[in-house]
Amino acid sequence: MIDGCRGDAERPHLPELVLYFREGCHLCEDMEQQLRELLEPDSYRLRCIDIDQDAALRISCNARVPLLCLVPESAGHQLSSLVPGESPQNVSTGSTLVELCEHFLDLKAVRDALASYNRGFPSACDSPARW
Repeated sequence: MIDGCRGDAERPHLPELVLYFREGCHLCEDMEQQLRELLEPDSYRLRCIDIDQDAALRISCNARVPLLCLVPESAGHQLSSLVPGESPQNVSTGSTLVELCEHFLDLKAVRDALASYNRGFPSACDSPARW
């Protein structure tokens, strides 16, 4: 069972990763474990979705799990659908999930996506003159 998923409603400012998985899938468990071990725990939120709980997901993701996606910043938290491959869209912004990797963790792609997520926000180390 995937146990590292967290909703983290109290941390909406963090980028949200969506991990599509299947119970008993060792690749899925490996990817979730690698995310926990290789990324800072306060750098993202993780939502895990079992594809076998939804017929549309089972069809679109059957041979692709584990599949890791990023919910784009422009989507907020109002995605009307989270079905990869069908361009799930936010009704108000037209945002779609960004597919980062499938089967195996692409750490560079994930780190790049997380880094670009908040690129528009000044960091705590930036001086006001640089904003």
